[in-house]
Amino acid sequence: HGAAATAATASACAESECTDPTHDHSHSHNHDSTVNTATFVGIGSFVYRARRPFHPGRLVSFLRHLPVVRGIPPPPMNEEQDQDDTESSSSSIITISKETQATLKQCLRSKGFVWCANSHTDALYWSHAGATFELSCLGQWWATLPREQWPPGVEEYVLRDFDRVDHNDDDNDDDGDYENEDN
Repeated sequence: HGAAATAATASACAESECTDPTHDHSHSHNHDSTVNTATFVGIGSFVYRARRPFHPGRLVSFLRHLPVVRGIPPPPMNEEQDQDDTESSSSSIITISKETQATLKQCLRSKGFVWCANSHTDALYWSHAGATFELSCLGQWWATLPREQWPPGVEEYVLRDFDRVDHNDDDNDDDGDYENEDN
């Protein structure tokens, strides 16, 4: 097309080879960063952080409120607890408000690191997508290993996750890198 382009073609030239200076060749959408796809379609996110371990039974009880059909671990059985002892087992069951239940039913994805009270060495990874859930052991928390066993060059990176950067292996007042961080 040439200089006689109409107003309609002037605003919407789609020819990649066109060099006509009489009309605009830029694309027609804006780059307003205040509205992203997640905001546009109503998707939100948050990060949960805690320096306190999850109670394993309460964690499983919570997981049962997610819209998950595969991968939820069975409720833990205390070996000293009789299966019919409902008073003992009810302490690990949690009650969730109707509003929270409704929110959890809409949860599409959650993931993060998990610290359970029944293991102070295992660093667990939580992964939930759609109807599937997985809780797997990634290895040990860095705080459970003497610094001599840390790989060379990771000290600065690892210590960022510790309660205190002056953490030492003999410090019992510091949780080190133990944490629950899920989003």
